[in-house]
Amino acid sequence: MKPFRCSNLVYIITLLALTSCQALKTTLPLSPSDIPATQTATSTPLTPIATMTAISLVPIWTSETGSNPNFLTVDQHGNVYLGDESSIRKYDPNGKLVSQWGTPGKGEGQFDGMTGIAVDNQGNVYIADFNNVRVQKFDSTGKFLSQWPTELPIGPAGVAVDQQGNVYVALHRTHDHYVQKFDSNGKLLFAWGSTGSEDGQFGAGSRTGPTDVTIDSQGNVWVADPDNNRVQIFDPNGKFLEKWTRTEGYGPNQFSSPNSVVIDSQGNVYIGDCCRIQKFDSNGNFLVQWLVTGTVDNQGNIYSVDAGKHTITKLQQPSP
Repeated sequence: MKPFRCSNLVYIITLLALTSCQALKTTLPLSPSDIPATQTATSTPLTPIATMTAISLVPIWTSETGSNPNFLTVDQHGNVYLGDESSIRKYDPNGKLVSQWGTPGKGEGQFDGMTGIAVDNQGNVYIADFNNVRVQKFDSTGKFLSQWPTELPIGPAGVAVDQQGNVYVALHRTHDHYVQKFDSNGKLLFAWGSTGSEDGQFGAGSRTGPTDVTIDSQGNVWVADPDNNRVQIFDPNGKFLEKWTRTEGYGPNQFSSPNSVVIDSQGNVYIGDCCRIQKFDSNGNFLVQWLVTGTVDNQGNIYSVDAGKHTITKLQQPSP
């Protein structure tokens, strides 16, 4: 993607939104206009942002330079990390740009097809660098620390970090070892998964594989398996525990190739697919859905990326 200069303001919209959460992940930056043509007036309607109660509308930041925003993560302090294919920008909770790094290429601190961002408890930043077939690690200011390959000739599609600093990588378009676990220094600990639709398998034979991975408060590993229209759950050692499956569709409590998953501090689960976020309780009961895609901070606010308009919108939970 070519760089652009954007003067669009990004706003805080205070509204009735989510409950508090700590799991910090990204989803694909599709806008509401990307709803598939197969959704008709007879489909179960999605809940648009416009039906929520807007409390205030104030500028938060402008996007000074860079390509279309592709990936978004918020750390435990509310700092926002915005990534395109080859660079990262870090903003403080008030929208002030505090650092930026990255250029196109294959060297240290360069990227070619960024596909995910994760931040650990120390503020270290892990980048899934797809076409360079590696994970890169930086400190909180963007200083390069280390890098390691995915151990297979295919790049990572998603990345997550547990409380012990172990790094989990979801691999896309391969035949086996779809999920890999590394220590914080990049040593491969083990890997699991194969092609298929059985428990613990991914891709349903099409070689698409998982697209996202996240960790819950128990250390269990949740993996988005879009080709099988489900999310799978494993223990920290890769043992299959359970799966969440739904009928295919765009209505509430249906899945349309789920591609991202987030767990909050209350155990609620947020699953993103083509054009929305659905919220479930820890038992898998459907609660609500929003016609947005993005990530969630530890206050329960949604940060939604619109790549076409080069903007981030913060949907903020109102004070009690």
